[in-house]
Amino acid sequence: MSDIRINLLRKSLPPLRPSLKSGRGPRSVRTRDFAPVPYSLYFDEFKDFEIGDDCDRNRASFRVYLSGFGDDDSSKPLLLLLHGGGYSGLTWCLFAKELRQLCHCRLAAIDLRGHGNTVTDDDYDLSVATLCRDVGNVFRKLTENETDVPPVILVGHSMGGALAVHCANNLQQQITTLVGLVVIDVVEGTAMEALKGMQSVLRNRPKSFRSLESAIEWCGMTRNLDAAKVSMPGQLKNAETDKPATEYVHESINTDSNERSEIGKRHSTLDANKILEEENEEETSEHDAKQIRNEIKDETKKQGYVWRIDLEKTEPYWTSWFEGLSELFLNAPVESKLLILAGVDRLDRALMIGVMQGKFQSEVLPRVGHAIHEDDPTKVAELISHFLIYHRIAQPL
Repeated sequence: MSDIRINLLRKSLPPLRPSLKSGRGPRSVRTRDFAPVPYSLYFDEFKDFEIGDDCDRNRASFRVYLSGFGDDDSSKPLLLLLHGGGYSGLTWCLFAKELRQLCHCRLAAIDLRGHGNTVTDDDYDLSVATLCRDVGNVFRKLTENETDVPPVILVGHSMGGALAVHCANNLQQQITTLVGLVVIDVVEGTAMEALKGMQSVLRNRPKSFRSLESAIEWCGMTRNLDAAKVSMPGQLKNAETDKPATEYVHESINTDSNERSEIGKRHSTLDANKILEEENEEETSEHDAKQIRNEIKDETKKQGYVWRIDLEKTEPYWTSWFEGLSELFLNAPVESKLLILAGVDRLDRALMIGVMQGKFQSEVLPRVGHAIHEDDPTKVAELISHFLIYHRIAQPL
């Protein structure tokens, strides 16, 4: 067969997906690792902020992942990170680590109402007013012990980007030091058009997963496996217990660390004559730890996972998130604004005029999907760090 015919045949056939099963022989493909990883590789800690009291019907607990708060330097700008619909604060993990290596800042990634490990009395009240109030309450809790409130930058992706714009317009009394607004891959025209097919998109995705590994392997919106391994569990809950999937990741990691800690304690008190005996016990302990981890995996596979929030039920609020968004973004009382998109065709007429008038900075990233900050966290971190440094909001490292 000629080279021309071979090339034509190759172009006409769909690409083959590599097998994930390891095998023998020269054609075997190495098994990929889809095991979840903990948030602690990227954030310093998390805190659960209690909002309201026992008599308050709006009582809630908001999970917030924190980075850069350890040195108590309140002069560092604070980035409030707001995730998109169905995601969680863990979607910012890789981006947060990259940004902290580029400039002096602090980051707080919030699990919004109905998402991640946040618990509220009404998880499906995703109205603009309620979400803005939630962000204001979390910000108050974050800064209540600081004498000087730091400069604040609102950063949001998709639904979170729309929420950041609404917060910039509605929380001027609560966030008095707001100096920056960053919106990632959401504009009014494209968002409103996409809503028409959103129910179909949601219905066509898997309803459940037998394990966290299978969920990470599927991970429909994220093209970066490293990002999926930490953020996908934040989008799921156990089908039987309703417990957030991230808790199973923490349990597995804690089992490992606790076993290592116990082994370390025993070695610190050993006599030289007992080392051999203790090493045998250590092997037994390691074996027991492995059994515990396997039991956790077997149990979670048996129970399976479903989505943390049923986004189809939130449809009554979709239009209110995006309607009038372009004008709200352009007129928000914030001096420094940045819009990051995955395609130039997403700018509507109002934004095209605004960017030509210098009302905001616009950046376009090629070869990324909707979850830009997960697909290319390095580039997004570079863009935002340059934005912060150029406007003298943050100091470079």
